[in-house]
Amino acid sequence: MTASQIGSYRIVREVGRGAMGVVLEARDEQDAAVALKLLSLPTALPEAETASLQARFLREGRALSAVSHPNVVRVFQAGEAEGHFFLAMEFLDGESLRQLLARSGPLAPERVIEIGVQLLQALEAVHQAGIIHRDVKPENVVVLRSGEVKLTDFGVVWMQNEATLTRTGGMLGSPAYMSPEQILARPIDPRSDQFSAAAALYQLLTDRLPFPGAGLMELAQKVVHGEPDPLPDHIPGALRFAIGKALRKSPEERFATASEFATALQATASDALTWPPAPAAAPAAPVTLLPELTMVDLGSRCNRHKGRPAIAQCAACGKGVCRQCTRQEESPFYCMVHAPVTLFGVSLVRLEVALVLLLFLLLLFGVGPLGRAIFQH
Repeated sequence: MTASQIGSYRIVREVGRGAMGVVLEARDEQDAAVALKLLSLPTALPEAETASLQARFLREGRALSAVSHPNVVRVFQAGEAEGHFFLAMEFLDGESLRQLLARSGPLAPERVIEIGVQLLQALEAVHQAGIIHRDVKPENVVVLRSGEVKLTDFGVVWMQNEATLTRTGGMLGSPAYMSPEQILARPIDPRSDQFSAAAALYQLLTDRLPFPGAGLMELAQKVVHGEPDPLPDHIPGALRFAIGKALRKSPEERFATASEFATALQATASDALTWPPAPAAAPAAPVTLLPELTMVDLGSRCNRHKGRPAIAQCAACGKGVCRQCTRQEESPFYCMVHAPVTLFGVSLVRLEVALVLLLFLLLLFGVGPLGRAIFQH
């Protein structure tokens, strides 16, 4: 049973519970609404570990109170009263991304980009303060009635300058959104939050987790070793790339910062640049190449071997080519005339034409009247 008064805050009602505590609506001395986050730890924890977590909770809360960013929930006070360790924060009038997703289903890419940019800007602000959130998920991101996004629930944050994590602390977070290094209890840095944010954005686009699992073990296995299903084709390729990059297993392969991830999303929305950059041009072929390969109808025939079905169009002339003409298994395909395969620098088809012409001349001179006349003399 929660007290009716904690410090200078009068409790109004309970609004939510999480792994690390209870969130209450309360009123301050000016009768303004505040959200009160109370730390709640398992009673079975050793006394020394409990004391360590309580001290860390207060230390991190005071660090958060110094963060001033429009997309980060404002922390007014971190303290202890009546045996409760609490954070007093601004009371948010809105709905979590989880509630938004349940109400509306998958969001349009443009809306996900708008939410994602604000979320990543919030993460950049807390990272600059030396704080790693460690539990970024749809429940912990609130969209206000104005459309403004707020990052909330800092109950399991970790200061970057802490040398080690406690046993309990190492297990904190939501496995469906945790980074591989977090699940494996390896050292983490701000790029771990980036992975979690990308997992949440993936879910907003598809209404499914990037790494679903029937149980904790299967889910953890997929996060560490599996790959998410490709995002649907209607989602812009640049957005698919940005989220995919942030979901890579190795932190080194993700964006360097949350701000860089946000920049990629903003570029997706404005088409200011292309992600990823266009690959380098392939080396020039021995022949002048025209349009890229396009597959042809199954009913069309090879231009050279009329009885054979064409499997593709020549990348140089556009005529139908069969398997025998391509002489290769991968695109781009070329007919025999334009195939970049030569013998002594001469196209194979030209050698073939020359041999046919030579054979015709031999037959003409050998069996024709002119040939008989030549050979008789």
